Amino acid sequence: SRPYEGALEPLPPHVDLSGYRHVLYMARLLIGGVLVGVGTAFGNGCTSGHGLTGLARLALRSWVGVPCFMCFGAISATFLHGVSYIPPSLHCEREAANVHRAAIWSATVVLSLAVSAALLTAAQRAIGPESKSKLQVIVCLLSGMSFGVGLGVSGMSRASKVVGFMDLGSGAWDPALAFVMGGALAFSMPFFQIVERLNSPVPLLGGRFGLVSKAEPVDRELIIGTAIFGLGWGLCGMCPGPIWANVGAFHGKEVLLVVGGLFIGNAVWVAWKKLMTSSKVGESGGYAQVSSNGKDSTKPLV
Repeated sequence: SRPYEGALEPLPPHVDLSGYRHVLYMARLLIGGVLVGVGTAFGNGCTSGHGLTGLARLALRSWVGVPCFMCFGAISATFLHGVSYIPPSLHCEREAANVHRAAIWSATVVLSLAVSAALLTAAQRAIGPESKSKLQVIVCLLSGMSFGVGLGVSGMSRASKVVGFMDLGSGAWDPALAFVMGGALAFSMPFFQIVERLNSPVPLLGGRFGLVSKAEPVDRELIIGTAIFGLGWGLCGMCPGPIWANVGAFHGKEVLLVVGGLFIGNAVWVAWKKLMTSSKVGESGGYAQVSSNGKDSTKPLV
């Protein structure tokens, strides 16, 4: 089978992953997926939640978490020689011109979303609850498509681009990740700042914005979670968004290793939370200690 390489790029001919190196390669993908799953759950976010949304909202947790997972990602990729296992593909670099042409379509999608938002703003009072519910589904679909196209066009669905940024000892450092995140923040930050300065902001189509309170403290789980996520990210070169984008472009069993690892990691987190809850209930005689906005309180477990 063709070795997995982010957006399923063919491995360069000079790279040999036969024998024990192939076993190490497959183990790297599985373990990386597990660590990404565990770390995302413990740290309550990844490159999208903390890196784009959290930084754009000026949330302290994210401004601590992002440098943490970036540092541990660089440590993982550099000391475990990420580029030697997930190297850049000359074929995909040659196809960059075609990808750039696809950017035109991406811009069209984004422009369409902006026009749709403007029209919905003008017509929101005339739209009934049932129509709003249907439009919510359509807007979510378009948003997901736009995000997926952005990952593909920017190259962030390719593990080699991420590992190329993280591996500081490869001799061929790829700065693309920094430009992609910086460009995304340049667009997202003004919008988040405007929304958060409105009085009781709600989505145009109803419901609520599912944003975590910025008052949540920097705690041990955040540091441990983002560190674990960074280690896994440096190993497999993928976070949850690109993982699912590659599932949609499925070409081999290697993708399933990362997805399986992601599920295992989340299962580990669920088991750990249940264990901690049971322990707290036992210590408090049927009551669990919970924390809200940094303040401890005692509530019955129901």
